Amino acid sequence: MFSESLVLILTQTLAVASLALIAIQLVASRKSRRRADELLAQLEVGRREYRLMQYRATSNKTIMEISSIFIGSTQSSLDDAVHSALQLIGDFYKVERTSILLLDKEAGTFSCINEWCKVGVSEQFQELQDIRFEDYPWLSDKTKSRCPLLIHSINDVPRSSKALRLQMQGAATKSMMVIPLINRDHVLGCLRIEATVAEREWSSAEHEGLNLVAEILASELSHLQAEQDIRDSQRNFQNMIA
Repeated sequence: MFSESLVLILTQTLAVASLALIAIQLVASRKSRRRADELLAQLEVGRREYRLMQYRATSNKTIMEISSIFIGSTQSSLDDAVHSALQLIGDFYKVERTSILLLDKEAGTFSCINEWCKVGVSEQFQELQDIRFEDYPWLSDKTKSRCPLLIHSINDVPRSSKALRLQMQGAATKSMMVIPLINRDHVLGCLRIEATVAEREWSSAEHEGLNLVAEILASELSHLQAEQDIRDSQRNFQNMIA
């Protein structure tokens, strides 16, 4: 842990020093318009890389915090752990609503198992129960195909997916990112984050970070469910031989 922190500090220091050097060179080269333009371009690239580095450092910290939430969790405390994780995700991505929907392939439906909303934002938990695949073809096809949905605005939703458009309008959702929950080659459902205040242009870094979070959630959900299945089987066996 210490070495990782030290490397991060050194990397950030070098990045800041590099930006400062470019700025000094820019001032010194006022007489050369072409050189100044080149340095301006380098400065902008450096700024973007530095912001990305800061984002990833913060993202890694959030991911570790989410992982730690599930340490020692049991099936009975799963709801609280998932809710805490959803709140961390919402705070980090600066969104107003986050939720997890699980697939029921036999019934052909999605259902929300947990949701976090910022204060003052309407809950959608009840509205997200027993959603039929046939009513949400775009969402269900993408999820089952393990493809993410990066919806920057409601206009990104195909008109053929009328139910999803209506659901977003009813929930005041302006932008949404949906990431499939996959564990051991099995699609469990999806993780959703929603912006209700303003439209969002989801970045590749945000998508990448949420993918990692989805992997953690899928693994923990599967692990805890497997433990519960084992306990149920043992209980049933004991009842049979009693």
